[in-house]
Amino acid sequence: RTGPWGACSSTCAGGFQRRVVVCQDEDGYETNNCAEQAKPLEMRSCESGPCPQWIYGNWGECTQPCGGGARTRLVICQLPNGQRLNDQNCEILDKPPDREQCNTRACPTDDAWHRGRWSSCSISCGKGSKYRTVYCMTTDGKEVEEENCKHLERPKTHKRCRGGRCPKWKTEDWAQCSAICG
Repeated sequence: RTGPWGACSSTCAGGFQRRVVVCQDEDGYETNNCAEQAKPLEMRSCESGPCPQWIYGNWGECTQPCGGGARTRLVICQLPNGQRLNDQNCEILDKPPDREQCNTRACPTDDAWHRGRWSSCSISCGKGSKYRTVYCMTTDGKEVEEENCKHLERPKTHKRCRGGRCPKWKTEDWAQCSAICG
């Protein structure tokens, strides 16, 4: 006597089914008189189709440009033929993330570069250089680390300059010799 086949051991990609097989006499009592080679199968393979899998898209735009935002992407459970299924049909522990943090760096502050006055030219005539101090400053006038202004272009601290015209010797043509001979 055989019982009904049980459920497949796997919901996808093949598995096994079992059933009860018992040797009984005409009155329904268990006996050992059955021929072993005629015994029906107790287990068989079962094919329940391909397994669904997680499919995911590209990340979307971050909700914030800085200071910590979030971005999302579509993550769905589907069969290889494209049929979409509920998330419970896929292995939930293997589900790829559909949300993550982004742009976690701190936002720039209102700090700005402060430019000191240019020095006078390093030389009084000809080509020279001028210098000035440049530092990062808060809106209320406190000097802070340059790191706070790194998002802004740093102003130049030196440039070329030209002093006045340099004096030079001016010569005239030689005059005629005062003596004819010597």
